[in-house]
Amino acid sequence: MKRRIELVVFDMAGTTVDEGNVVYKTVQKAINDEGFNVSLNDVLKHGAGKEKHQAITAVLKECTDLAEVENVAYKAFTNFKIALEKAYHDLDVKTFEGTES
Repeated sequence: MKRRIELVVFDMAGTTVDEGNVVYKTVQKAINDEGFNVSLNDVLKHGAGKEKHQAITAVLKECTDLAEVENVAYKAFTNFKIALEKAYHDLDVKTFEGTES
């Protein structure tokens, strides 16, 4: 019996799953917990679509006056992974209208 592919999803967050931008809000929090005040718009502008360690590094380079961002980026990324795991655990995930059909 041949099976027909009906749906392939390569990117779920923000595409088929409405997760309320939890990933980028968590990136923002991880950076701000290091003593900065970056906005969600800053995070989206400089970090969207990037691997999250790279996103944190990019936001720090573009939005702070740090000369060396590597150590802060590493610490923020480490804390980001822990915070994201908790955020996903607590998250009420829903799909966008029409996705399931």
